[in-house]
Amino acid sequence: MKATLVTQLMVLVSLCSNLLFSGNVQAQELPVASMHWKINRYHNALKIKEDLSNTWEMEAEFEALTEQGAQAIGQYTKSYNRDLETTALAEAYTHKADGRKIAVHSSAIQTQVGVVSGGNGISWPNVNVIQVTFPDVQKGDRTYVRFIGAENKLSLPNWLRRQEYIDPALTWDEFSYSVQAPVGSPVQLIAVGLTVNRSENAGQTTWQIGGKYKSKSVDSRIANWQTSIPRLLLSSFSKQEQFATAYSEENNKKVLVDAEIKRLANTITQGQSTDYAKAQAIYDWIRQNIRYIASYIGQGGYIPHDISDVLKTRYGDCKDHQLLLQTLLSAVDIEAVPAMINAAAPQYELQDLPVGFDHVITYIPSLQLFVDATASLIPFGHLPWSDADRPVAVALSSGAVLMRTPSTTATENTVSSVSVWNIKADGKADLDISIQTTGYASTEMQNQLEQIPAGMSGVAIQRILKESGWQGQGFAQFPAVQRKELAQTMNAQVEVRNFVSDPSGGSSAPNPQLALKIYTADNLGLYTQGNREFSTVCTPITVNEVFELIFDNAHKIIRVPKNYSFKSLDGIVFSAEYELHGNTLKGKRNFTTLQPRHYCTAEQYATRLPSLQAIAQHLNASVLFTK
Repeated sequence: MKATLVTQLMVLVSLCSNLLFSGNVQAQELPVASMHWKINRYHNALKIKEDLSNTWEMEAEFEALTEQGAQAIGQYTKSYNRDLETTALAEAYTHKADGRKIAVHSSAIQTQVGVVSGGNGISWPNVNVIQVTFPDVQKGDRTYVRFIGAENKLSLPNWLRRQEYIDPALTWDEFSYSVQAPVGSPVQLIAVGLTVNRSENAGQTTWQIGGKYKSKSVDSRIANWQTSIPRLLLSSFSKQEQFATAYSEENNKKVLVDAEIKRLANTITQGQSTDYAKAQAIYDWIRQNIRYIASYIGQGGYIPHDISDVLKTRYGDCKDHQLLLQTLLSAVDIEAVPAMINAAAPQYELQDLPVGFDHVITYIPSLQLFVDATASLIPFGHLPWSDADRPVAVALSSGAVLMRTPSTTATENTVSSVSVWNIKADGKADLDISIQTTGYASTEMQNQLEQIPAGMSGVAIQRILKESGWQGQGFAQFPAVQRKELAQTMNAQVEVRNFVSDPSGGSSAPNPQLALKIYTADNLGLYTQGNREFSTVCTPITVNEVFELIFDNAHKIIRVPKNYSFKSLDGIVFSAEYELHGNTLKGKRNFTTLQPRHYCTAEQYATRLPSLQAIAQHLNASVLFTK
């Protein structure tokens, strides 16, 4: 069975699961309830020594409920870092429905040495991946694996951690986990949605954790899943600040300001007089000269490369970018410190114990500013969406503290469009549209515009028309994308050949939509699901639409939408106004979401739902016309 999102022991958690920007970030997608296979039993036994080195044994049995399930459980993979631990397959077989056990042949046990990837994918030379392929797996059969291993070196000094998440979309007939550690050990254990029995005997503390679950359908687009589903967390640190301190101590050993670094920093900041301007110059130099490549070497992906290596190769992961930024700032007497953050998933809450972070950014205390040196598309003074409104553990020189990165507001993240449609008697239409964006919406537009080669805007317009269900041609004009500010504009002139399928009469949206995420309907967020159990992403944004429909005199307008507006208690504001002057319909809409956070709880979703559904219903209103 291939490792699922939340079932496998996360021994390879590392920094730099980096996201530069992904537009309107989607919440985590957990699987729907699985009816094809289930987990008959999953057991892990962990024995911890005084120095926190440990041994463990894991066994699991999976059952195929359908032929599709047989395909799913036909392989199992397990990864480990050979610099830190040893792992061996002790037993593996297919347990047939008739009772026979067919052992996995040695030729079906493959070990991949190292993980390599192109582009921005992860490369990890020190990781081994064991893949087990089971023989003759059919519906009703079971597959079984047992691994044994030992962790002899920790990712960071004095930091032992484990984390298990119970995927609610799977049936677990038996989940059990036992932990044994010397009495007085710093090991902390938290289990949510599981039973825990703790005992002491012969100088050892033993925890027995267990549970079983029936699969269920899971909300789509989950935020905060790590703090929402049943889980088991174990850490030798009790506070997130301890992790930040331990990481910072290792990181700071590599902050070496030599003559070369000093010369480079002075060259970059030449002519700049303020700390802000110097920091901006160094940040811009790094994002323009150092590529992001996730190549992990050493202690579990938690130790950066040497500065000399990063400058020589001109690439590195998030730890390397942070270290270089911190070092160059230090060279011009500006203090900067690491800030630990979770950025790979919509996780807006800290976990119950410090089991690790997946990204590191930089905090500049004198400027009270967070920056992400890997975010080459984001100007200085701002963060990518994946870093915004997140809890962080910041390793200040006076001691580590918990902080939160800034969230965006609806006045900062905006989309405005002005559209004029001329609808002709033969059903064709000409469109003139101008678009202005700020904030994260502008980064998304910049990303899209940068994909258009010079002189190829006509091809881009044809693709947009095709995705909109139309045929036609046109061209777009826009200023060259500049990553120095979060603002972007675009204008387009378009001819649509099949705007009206029946020129003798029909209907049209008051503001017909191109396949661009610039309209109210594209930015409502989730509103089609009923009750929710989990949080979801909610994006603060303002959308302004100004539009005109100019019909040929051969047409007669029969009906237009009515004006509509409201302001809800849950922070949603919407207004729509329409004026008909002869054969010209003029209109404007404003949609604003004012929530302070980037996510909504299940309770907040229930409160917002009626407002969003009412807006969606109004947006379906049409202009009716005939000849």
